[in-house]
Amino acid sequence: MNYRTIRKESQRRLRNAKVPEHPNLPLLDEYPQRSAQDVARRIVALYCLTGLANGASGSAMLDWIQTESLEGYFEPEELGALAGPTPTEEQLSALSWCQESLYAGVWSMALIHDLAWPDAECSLDPVFPRIPPEVDAGSFILDASLRSAEQLVHAADLYYCLDAALRHGELWGGAPVESRYPMVQIVMERRRIFEWIMQTGRWSDVVLDT
Repeated sequence: MNYRTIRKESQRRLRNAKVPEHPNLPLLDEYPQRSAQDVARRIVALYCLTGLANGASGSAMLDWIQTESLEGYFEPEELGALAGPTPTEEQLSALSWCQESLYAGVWSMALIHDLAWPDAECSLDPVFPRIPPEVDAGSFILDASLRSAEQLVHAADLYYCLDAALRHGELWGGAPVESRYPMVQIVMERRRIFEWIMQTGRWSDVVLDT
């Protein structure tokens, strides 16, 4: 895999979108480490967290998780969020961005064709019919497949470059990072799942350095 060629493609896309390039980013030298089944399990967890952010009952989702024996797909803190009291506004705001990781994860499995440019929040309407509980969870995991390693590395590199560009105000004439919301948050949460696919650690251990 030619990481330099991949970076040139990322830079081309940033230029086309009139996003300034961060001049000092090292090349990625990673390769996907997760199985398709791992990604499918993470999508199930992200679906539940997104649901919680949008007013779904945590206890009802826990009942479904236990009925389907899906507890192992979640980190302890995530199960705690579903089992806990009504989330605060701050917690709901943080959880709401899980939709972007969910969206990018579904793209990673080629369940949707295109990954929309991250200048507006994603639409999950095309996503929900393709994932549990609309489809059987066991079959969803068993039949899971991923896009090619090269496609996934292209996505990881693009979102790395975007994240670095958006969070460094000096590249925007000193404009505060808030001026680039919601794009900053969208990019970070999509990048999170691509970084996770490239690693073997816990979801909560993903580091989004730029």
